[in-house]
Amino acid sequence: MEKKWIINEPTPDAFYKEHPEISKPVADLLYQRGLTDQQAIDEFLYPDYSCHVHDPFLFSQMHKATDRILEAVKNGEHIVVYGDYDADGVCASVIITSTLQQFGATKITNFLPHRETDGYGLNEKNIHFFAQDGVKLIITCDCGISNAPEVALAKTHGIDVIVTDHHTIPETLPEAFAILHPKLDSESYPDHTLAGGGVAFKLAQGLLQKHANSGHELVSGETHEAFEKWLLDMVAISSVADMVPLLGESRTLTKYGLIVLQKTRRIGLQKLYLEAGILHEDGTFKREIDAGTIGFQIAPRINAAGRLDHSNVAFKLLMTEDPIAATDLAFALENNNSERKQLTKEYLEQAVEQIETTGKDEKPILIVHNENWSSGLVGLIASRLMDKYHKPAIATTLRDGQIVGSGRSLDSFNMIGALQSMPELFTKFGGHPCACGFTLADNNQYQEFKDRLYTLHKKQTQNMDLSPALIIDAIVDLDDVNWELYDTLLSFEPFGMDNPQPLYGAKHVEVFKVESLGKDKNHLKLTLKTPTGKLKTALGWRMCGSDTDTNWCTLLKTGDQIDVAFELESNEWNGNKELRIKIVDLKKSK
Repeated sequence: MEKKWIINEPTPDAFYKEHPEISKPVADLLYQRGLTDQQAIDEFLYPDYSCHVHDPFLFSQMHKATDRILEAVKNGEHIVVYGDYDADGVCASVIITSTLQQFGATKITNFLPHRETDGYGLNEKNIHFFAQDGVKLIITCDCGISNAPEVALAKTHGIDVIVTDHHTIPETLPEAFAILHPKLDSESYPDHTLAGGGVAFKLAQGLLQKHANSGHELVSGETHEAFEKWLLDMVAISSVADMVPLLGESRTLTKYGLIVLQKTRRIGLQKLYLEAGILHEDGTFKREIDAGTIGFQIAPRINAAGRLDHSNVAFKLLMTEDPIAATDLAFALENNNSERKQLTKEYLEQAVEQIETTGKDEKPILIVHNENWSSGLVGLIASRLMDKYHKPAIATTLRDGQIVGSGRSLDSFNMIGALQSMPELFTKFGGHPCACGFTLADNNQYQEFKDRLYTLHKKQTQNMDLSPALIIDAIVDLDDVNWELYDTLLSFEPFGMDNPQPLYGAKHVEVFKVESLGKDKNHLKLTLKTPTGKLKTALGWRMCGSDTDTNWCTLLKTGDQIDVAFELESNEWNGNKELRIKIVDLKKSK
């Protein structure tokens, strides 16, 4: 489906005059991201840990939560840190568990649910088990806000629950001992978009401050401030992996977290870097770690543990101090990730066949089902289908005889809001506006579930233009694509949600040469001629071959005129540095 290009409106001259110290390319990008007042601009361009990281006690229940936890540590109570099985939940669990260990807590159990046997969030089976084991306090990480019945059950067993979460607020809140959730209507915390790992970090900050003020030392002997900053690698992974907006405090935490990731002291991450090809064999980095490194190399491997095996593998990797164990765990994650890639490819082919044979244009939401799919991969299938067809997508399978599913949506349709309108259909559900997970209460209601979703989608989107669109930051001349323009972009890193990598457009560009790349010849390499006769290399990943929607390797020839939407990237190879054009979309010029 051809994408509609939407060119951002030009920046008004008044904005340039208000900020004469900022270069025009930088000013354009700031204005287009809605960063127009001086305070927002300074926080974005010059994030400062001492200024732009908020006081954790701005959370209304932070004092209550930290006092209860420190009391439990002092009294030697059995504490369970209960996380989620994705990268955000795993990293949040690492943050809280490692902080408690520094206080000398003697009875800590980290519990990460198994996706297949436990499902998402707290469940009654595990609450009963914790009660029998003498647990007195549960701290949730990246979950718990949708677990009102389970929290109530824990209370009857004399177990206090402290919820740290960031997912969509349900109609009924759990009656927990304390809730740290930035999106609560009653919450005064300034940043409402923290990831689960970000919320866990704020709790760790609060605990460290009170522990320091009480005159206690950490087990490691280092300062509380130093230990706090070493936790930022986990916050960066959480924030990028869970795709929270990289603005405000989350941007500051992620930017500093990337620095920590570059020099991490976690032996498990160092071994993971080697397995993922982030490091050379001599231990030097192939390129500086950025948000893309997390999104495409680190987070998928951490997620792979919970999708195909158990997220404990990832948790142990991030916590271990044993080089041999770290090597084995990193190898296991790499194998999980390779298997995940292969299964995802197979499942996606089956899902596409379902859609193509049943009519992809007939339904506003793509819903596919296969009882043999792994429930850990249905979210990836839904995501790939949404990207391919530019429609909300849901993939479902069977787990213990029940239909479970995962959905991904576009901004035009609030998927978790749709599920919240029919809670009677589910035994469990949760998520965000653009992503959800659920378990149907009755498999016989599957068709009703689909019909009601279709109706809600029609109602929500009836006056919307749903055709796919690309937001182009600016139309440029290829002669102006140079290192100076690329250097402009560096101040906007890390890129992510609500701060995408700038997308440029060039029109009526002459094709000088067309090539295919890769083992399967499925990547496009173009040599483009600028208006002054210079030659520029442009690469388009997965834009060739029989399995692509449009095989540009056969459609283009020397002399053709094209319009190209692209990002800029620096490619380093064997000590050489090359400025490269990464094609996002292209079309023949009219």
